[in-house]
Amino acid sequence: VCADAAGQAKGRAPLSLAVVLDHAGSMGGEKIERAKDAVVELIRELDADDEIAVVQYDNESQVVQPLARVGAVRESLIAKVRAITSGGGTNIPPALAMGLRELEEAGRGRVRRIVLASDGLDSTRAQAEEIARTSAQRGVTISSMGIGLDFDEAYMGGVARAGRGNFAFVKDASALA
Repeated sequence: VCADAAGQAKGRAPLSLAVVLDHAGSMGGEKIERAKDAVVELIRELDADDEIAVVQYDNESQVVQPLARVGAVRESLIAKVRAITSGGGTNIPPALAMGLRELEEAGRGRVRRIVLASDGLDSTRAQAEEIARTSAQRGVTISSMGIGLDFDEAYMGGVARAGRGNFAFVKDASALA
């Protein structure tokens, strides 16, 4: 296997990924810990040349890590993710939009993806699905990962379908990767 170009060893194009992580109060306890473990595992699995951004949200959205090469930020980003705590309400659409904006700086020829990790306990499904449709039209796929036993499957599945991505229930950290 030729490993002279980033991503070639695994047989895929370089990836630019925005992780949009719910840290609202509804994600308290085991859910936020499971979500953080899954994001950390994903960060560890990415190639050094892949790009990653992380957005956390509750009522407000905040960029935890602007889009950067994984190799340059892997360890510091893992520490930032581990430090995230839960609290506040849930407002998914602005967080998805922020993740999409982070990917505007993605390098040419990269596969652009957004992963929404949430319990989906929000009343903004129509807005989130519209952002996902717009994202898909711009070549950015949105996949969603339902966290916790009480996640809103209709919300999270609807966002993934609108964003032409995948939907899964995160049972453990390895499921997100």
